[in-house]
Amino acid sequence: TIAVSLHRIILLILASLSLLFNLLLIILILQLQSNNLGRYRFLLITFACCDIIISIFNALTIPTFYQIEYGLVTFTWAGINHPFGFYFNVAFVILFYEPFVLLAFHFVYRYLHLQKTYFINNHWILLVASAICMNASFNCSSYFACAIASYDNNDFFNEIMESEFNINMHSHPRPNIIAVNYIHKSGGINVDCFISVSISISLVMITVGSSLYFAVHIIFCLKTRILSNQTRALQIQLFRALVVQFTVPFMLCLLPLTCMTMLPLTGIRFGEMGTIMGIIIAVFPAADPIMTILCIFAAISVFGLLILFILNRKRKLLGGWLLLSFAIRDIIISLYHAYVLPTFYQFEFGLVLFTCEGLYKPPLIGFICNTLYCILFYEPFVLLTFHFIYRYIILEKPNLISRNPFATVLSVIFANLLFSTIIAYDSYLVDRSSSENFFDDALFEEFGIDMTTDPPPNIVPVNYIFAIPFFICFIPFSAICLLPLTGIRFGETGNIMGIFVSLFPAVDPFMVLFMIASSNYGTNEIVQIPSHSRRRDSYICFNDLWKFFSA
Repeated sequence: TIAVSLHRIILLILASLSLLFNLLLIILILQLQSNNLGRYRFLLITFACCDIIISIFNALTIPTFYQIEYGLVTFTWAGINHPFGFYFNVAFVILFYEPFVLLAFHFVYRYLHLQKTYFINNHWILLVASAICMNASFNCSSYFACAIASYDNNDFFNEIMESEFNINMHSHPRPNIIAVNYIHKSGGINVDCFISVSISISLVMITVGSSLYFAVHIIFCLKTRILSNQTRALQIQLFRALVVQFTVPFMLCLLPLTCMTMLPLTGIRFGEMGTIMGIIIAVFPAADPIMTILCIFAAISVFGLLILFILNRKRKLLGGWLLLSFAIRDIIISLYHAYVLPTFYQFEFGLVLFTCEGLYKPPLIGFICNTLYCILFYEPFVLLTFHFIYRYIILEKPNLISRNPFATVLSVIFANLLFSTIIAYDSYLVDRSSSENFFDDALFEEFGIDMTTDPPPNIVPVNYIFAIPFFICFIPFSAICLLPLTGIRFGETGNIMGIFVSLFPAVDPFMVLFMIASSNYGTNEIVQIPSHSRRRDSYICFNDLWKFFSA
């Protein structure tokens, strides 16, 4: 089905990003000046490999969740009718818990490195054996939890599997699912289900509790132990990175899982919300290496980057105010998209755009909602033009802007107003074509929107004003505008492309931070946290990262 295909595409994209960023992390650990990491680098590499395995497994098996009243069903499309499908389900559960197990060992290692360094140096084989045994015990517990949940599910999900996924639970061999039904179909509490969920909760509490316990002791050691400035700075840096590594799976894995397992107890059917939560979980392997790279190899937090590179007046050559305007613009675009919910639909030889928030507003308000979306879409490239102009003037006539600040600001405002006026007028001309009733039947069929009402709903029927030289916007909108010319109905594909465009404001600041952090701008400075030691060997500096990619 379309939903399964879309699910597969999303997981493949996330797996590709995870593979890319985790390989980058492994290369940085092995190649750059990371000798100060010691044996800790092997734990980092293990975590990166685990992320890669998780993302590839998710992309290949397509884990799916569905929430109904007092029940949650989980299965993998690759194993639903496979002889070893049950083990596919078990593998998914094991891989879900694996990051938390590894994170617990991260905290243990950092504590031992501060408190009992000799133990790591002299008994590292014992530590490795203990880690393997603990991992095996957690895996066995996960297996038993799945086995208990899969045993005698009392046909609780037969009807929903047939109606929603076209899966016949009476077929032979029986489809492989993990059924979490808190009550039996005939009534009464399902004790086996509560035992299975209790085992799962216990596994999480053990790993998270261990991590928090050793985190507190690490903080105590950093406060009380006598350490050199170099060692203390490095340990604080690594501990902060570890806290971020813990926060990412907590937010992207543990909270969605909690929602998946607890929401059915409300007796409300949440349906595909379970799969959405599963996709959020799949984001973790791709997001984790990015945060690790930023925290360990940048030696500074994201907020520190914002402060040092945008608001720091010592770096005037960066055009701090332009960068700040770009960041604010990204925030405005993201919030506006989330508020108005722009929607696209591609018909035969036509494209329609409307905002859910402005669809049934008065004509003027609806027109403003649609036009403002178009203006905000084009705004990044107006600002980018001024970025290039600014860079040129700084090199050619460095004093021109400083001598004429008000004229510069007024020219930027005037150019923005000019472009906004042109786009608004273009939207007005396009809006007038809606009187041809080209989309009336299709909109009523697909969305239940009656275009014959007075006043009619606010839509933009055809829009060719987007010609944007940026791949994350240009390619989706080229597809949105040109695919209808084939005479084929692509339907919700337009919405998917629109979501890609909404991704730009979220990706853009990260790329700006990363590229600015990597560039030395003609200096040999090392970006450091001001309160820490300024010795070069305490940090992995940005110049090393830049030289590595430039080699």
